[in-house]
This record gives sequence, C-alpha cells and structure tokens, in this order.
Amino acid sequence: MGGDKGSCKYIKSILKAKVIVFQSPAAFQPTDENKDNLRRFFDRIRWEPRGKWQPDEIRELCEELGVVDCVDPFKRQKTVGEITYYRLHGKGGYRYQYTDEELTTLKTWLKEGVNYMMGEKAI
Repeated sequence: MGGDKGSCKYIKSILKAKVIVFQSPAAFQPTDENKDNLRRFFDRIRWEPRGKWQPDEIRELCEELGVVDCVDPFKRQKTVGEITYYRLHGKGGYRYQYTDEELTTLKTWLKEGVNYMMGEKAI
C-alpha cells in the first residue's frame, strides 16, 4: 500500500478510492498557518475552498500541490488544471432545482477530457 499510514495515498489505497474531496469550511481562512497545513496535507486530491480564498491563492496552491480545484461553476470558474471537478450545491441551498437553461449552460462549460460532477441531490 502506498504512502505512510494516515497519508492521503494510504487512505486512498485502503478505500480503493480514485478521488478524495477536501472541503474547507468558510472559517478556514487563507492564513500562512493554514496554507502550510494544506501543503503538508494534500497529495493529488481535490480541494473545494470556501470562504475568502482569492483565485490567485487557489491557483498557486493547486499548482504547487498538484491538487484539482473543485468548484461550484455557478459561483466561480476553476482556476487551474486539465481536470474539471464541479460540485453543484444549488443557488440558495441544496434543494435548488436547476433549470434546463442552467443545465445547458453547464454542459457548454464541460471540456473534452476528464470531467467530474457531484450534486447534492438528483439533478
């Protein structure tokens, strides 16, 4: 099994997971300490930043760490990477019902290649 016990590689191998998503709460601010913690934590996994993270900070860390920027595309576009990973939270909450027009728009944002999408409920 790859990686030290407790590392992301190790956890991925135990779970036989292809992807791990790390969602940071809004309270996890872009401080130097938190950025250093992220550098130690990530090992090619997905990161969904929330809160006051700026696109240049997200892009810099994703490039440095080899992490995929996981976004709700109706809130912001991804900052970096060939892989697209969208999380659809819904406008105004998880019970939001996307319109056909919104889903058509979403389809135009998807690129050829590797795309992942996760919704909080059936879309």
